[in-house]
Amino acid sequence: MVELFAERPLLLSVLLGLLAMAMFYAWTRSGQRSLFVAAGVLGLLIPVVWVVAGAIVTEEEELRTWLARLAADVEANRFEDAYRAIHPDQTEVLQRARAELPRYEFSQARIASFRRIRVLEETDPLEAVVDLNANVVVSQKRGPVQNQKVVRRLLLHLQKTPSGWKVIDYDHRSLVGRDAFSTGGNDLEELFRE
Repeated sequence: MVELFAERPLLLSVLLGLLAMAMFYAWTRSGQRSLFVAAGVLGLLIPVVWVVAGAIVTEEEELRTWLARLAADVEANRFEDAYRAIHPDQTEVLQRARAELPRYEFSQARIASFRRIRVLEETDPLEAVVDLNANVVVSQKRGPVQNQKVVRRLLLHLQKTPSGWKVIDYDHRSLVGRDAFSTGGNDLEELFRE
């Protein structure tokens, strides 16, 4: 129910508006004061829905904000900050990132779109999987690729810790599948199946 308030205030507002109009119409036909009061109360609840929606931060919204900051760290080539986003128990994932990121220099790293965010409510501690498309402009520090615009599909497996969300596995690939630049050995797509 909280998700409905926080993530779908327009839908709830439309429903409240329709109910208020129905009550108002019923009042004009019957003259019953209680229908007029109900219409007014329902109408006044519409701005309350928007205030509540603005005050509640869902896990999905928290993830989107966190991922935007992570993309900004990569774009600014602040790799040490990006490494801190990896769960400290995931040494193999950290080693993979430390081997990969320093080979490149980014002049742009932005989230183009979220394909899917799935919070795994049944896990303890809480986990999530994110499938997104990222736009980057990247150059190899030693290699022929210079200022290349690339769209990559990024799959992330995250875990919520007391200090915030942390990456426990990642994989990136081209939009159509794995290629020579793809990383990660685990099939993270399995986690998106419900």
